[in-house]
Amino acid sequence: MSKLASVASSTSVSDSEEEPDTICNQLYEISEDQPTYGNISVAGSSDVHLGSRTFYQGSVTINQVLYENLKHSQRDVTSVTNVTSGNGNEEFVPDQVGEVNDGNDPGNIIQKETLRTKGTRWLRSSSTIQVLRISFLATVPVLTLVILLVMLLTKNQSPVQFDYSTELPVDSPTWKLRVVSRKEWSAQTAKEVVPLKLPVRYVIIMHTGSQFCSDEERCKEIVRRIQISHVESKGRSDIGYSFLVGGDGNAYEGRGWFSVGSQVAKFDDICIGIAFIGTFDVESPPYEQLRAAQELIKMGVNLGAISPDYSIYTERQLRLTNSPGEALYNIVKTWDHFSPIIMAQSSH
Repeated sequence: MSKLASVASSTSVSDSEEEPDTICNQLYEISEDQPTYGNISVAGSSDVHLGSRTFYQGSVTINQVLYENLKHSQRDVTSVTNVTSGNGNEEFVPDQVGEVNDGNDPGNIIQKETLRTKGTRWLRSSSTIQVLRISFLATVPVLTLVILLVMLLTKNQSPVQFDYSTELPVDSPTWKLRVVSRKEWSAQTAKEVVPLKLPVRYVIIMHTGSQFCSDEERCKEIVRRIQISHVESKGRSDIGYSFLVGGDGNAYEGRGWFSVGSQVAKFDDICIGIAFIGTFDVESPPYEQLRAAQELIKMGVNLGAISPDYSIYTERQLRLTNSPGEALYNIVKTWDHFSPIIMAQSSH
C-alpha cells in the first residue's frame, strides 16, 4: 500500500520570483485547462503518481524505433516487452508509423515517417534509368551467346566444293551444263549436212591434240581454229566432231545431235563423238571438263539421240592412235557403259 502523499502548495509567488526549473516543467507543457501543481515535496512514500493514469486490460507491446541521422534500417527497430507489466500482446498489429525521436525528450518529435518493406523501398527509389540499365545488362549476355552460336555454326560450314573424283554423278543440283551453240562461237556454215539416224548406240571419246582452254573466250577461239583446220587442211565439209568440251565446263556444238560427223572412219554414222579440247597424254583433264562430257551424254539419252543401252569407246580402241591420251583413257575406262572391247574397223 502506498502512503498518502502530502502536498504543499505555495499560496503566493511574487512577480519578481523565478519559478524553479522542475522535472515536470521540462517534460510537459501545462495547458490552461489542466490542474496546476506548484512545488511538490514527497517524503516517506512510494508509487507516487501525478496526473491521469490509463489502464489496459491485456498485455501490451511497445515498439521503439530509433533513427540515426534520419536513416533507418531493420536493425534500428527493437521491441520492448514486459513494460508496465506487459507480456507481449499477440493481438498487437503495428501500423508501421514510427516517431523519430532523439531518445531523450518524448515531446521532442523530429519527424514522422512511414516504414515500408525493403521491396517497396527499392521500387520507390528505382528510376527509369535504373530499369533501362538492368534491362540492358540482362540483354547483353543473351546477344553475346547468339553471336557466338552464329559464329560457331558459320565456321563449321564449309563452302560448296566439287569433288574432282570421276566417279561422282554429273547431275549436280547447283550446276547445269551450258552448250555453246555454233552461232555463239561464230562457226562457218557447213558445206554439207548428212542426217544421223537416231538413236545411236556408241559414244566415242577423243581429244583434239590442241592447246587446252579454261575460259569460254579462249575455248571459242580454239574451236574456230579447229573448224578452219578441218575444212581447209583436211578437206571436210565442217568441223569433224559432234561436240567438244572445254576446261571451262562448257560443251561446244560441232555437228550436233542430228548430223553425221567426220571422226572415226566406218563409225561416223553410228556414233556421237565427243572431243576433249587439249592433249591428255600425261595430264588429266579437270573435273569441269569430265563433268561436261558425262552430262552431255546424259542429255543425249534424254533427247533420244543416244540409246539408253549405249556403249562408250575411246578413239584408240577403234583405230591406231593415241587419242584420247593415256591419262584421259585411264579415266574413261572407269565410267559406266565403257566397253573394253577393241572393235575392228569393218564391224558395225
